[in-house]
Amino acid sequence: MQNPHDAHLTSRFFPFVAAFFPASAALRVAALSRPRLVPPFVADLAAGAAAVAATARRSRNEVAVVATLVPLWVVAFGAGVWRGLTLAAAKRLSGSLTRAPSEAEDA
Repeated sequence: MQNPHDAHLTSRFFPFVAAFFPASAALRVAALSRPRLVPPFVADLAAGAAAVAATARRSRNEVAVVATLVPLWVVAFGAGVWRGLTLAAAKRLSGSLTRAPSEAEDA
């Protein structure tokens, strides 16, 4: 029986989730090796989010809020996704290490 928490593995969004990890790791390496590129990247991210909000016919105030909050949201979301991966991996590893061989085959 499939674990209900593994439903994202069959989701149409799985390719995006899978691509997130190497892309975010590459961005982190780039930010650490070339910190002067971070402000323009954040500005481009905010401008892109503002453009999407404006295209959706949001008010000027809402567009400004989206442009301000999206860089913060991206960092928080990314940290949460990485934390989720870490917790899932730790749970899977600890479960496989503590089970008897016959129990591990049934799971």
